[in-house]
This record gives sequence, C-alpha cells and structure tokens, in this order.
Amino acid sequence: MNTNVVSFENLPQAVSLLLEKVDSLEQLLKSQQTIISQAPSDRPMSITEAAKFVNLTVPTLYGFVSKRTIPFSKVGKRLYFSETELTSWIQSGRKQTRDELINTPKVATLMPRRK
Repeated sequence: MNTNVVSFENLPQAVSLLLEKVDSLEQLLKSQQTIISQAPSDRPMSITEAAKFVNLTVPTLYGFVSKRTIPFSKVGKRLYFSETELTSWIQSGRKQTRDELINTPKVATLMPRRK
C-alpha cells in the first residue's frame, strides 16, 4: 500500500497502519520513561528517605553514620544522603558467586618456614 496516497478504498488499511505506528511510539515512550525513572537521582535525601531507600531503620543508619561506614553529608545538624552514593555503597558490598570464585585465577602464596 502506498502510504502517501489515502483513498476511500484503502482508508481502513491506512487507519490500521496509523494505529500500529501510534502503538509502537507509545511503547517506545513508555520504555524511555522507565529508563529515566530508574536512573538514580543526585538530589539530597533526608535520613528517613535514605533509610527507606536502603531498607534499613533510621537508628541503624545513624549507627552507620557514627561509624562512618556509609557515605553522607552534614550541613549544620542535618544529615543528607545521595542516591547515587548509596547505590555505589550497596554495590561495593557485593560478594562473588561460586562460579566467579571458581573461575578466578588462583595466586600461589608461599608460607615462611617455621624454625
């Protein structure tokens, strides 16, 4: 079908083609919106928001702050957290899987002799 010329006879086909294209554009926009919404933002979060984000209680988060094991910023008496920094902090605690450990090259170490 020639897409440039629409006549009365091919009107149903043209409308069908148009609806398919609108559906594909809608799917593309939804997928782009999902990607954008999943991207971590760098806006400052309060301790309550950060606790929800990392799925910890507020007192536990205060403990991590006092031990300086979690990235944070302090302005005056208020604590702030960055979503990207918290995501990196969570990912830094990743442990290797069994397959990754098996496939990791082994380094031979020599133990000193006991006298």
